[in-house]
Amino acid sequence: MLINQVQVVGNGGSFDNGLNFTLSMGGGTWAGNNIGENLSYRHFINITRVSRLIPEVVPTHEELLGAYWDKYGR
Repeated sequence: MLINQVQVVGNGGSFDNGLNFTLSMGGGTWAGNNIGENLSYRHFINITRVSRLIPEVVPTHEELLGAYWDKYGR
């Protein structure tokens, strides 16, 4: 939403408002689009995410309760 600002083509960025320049606006799921924001260069960048498994860390009962057992017994 632009308040008291000049509206540029597509309601996108200006030199002094910090919004990205756009010629198109996404209508979101209501319009059958997959974006609901201003279309910008970020939508044309191919991003690949690489993930790997995080090793499981399972403490033993001794590690969890060792101090308690030493003080109060099992």
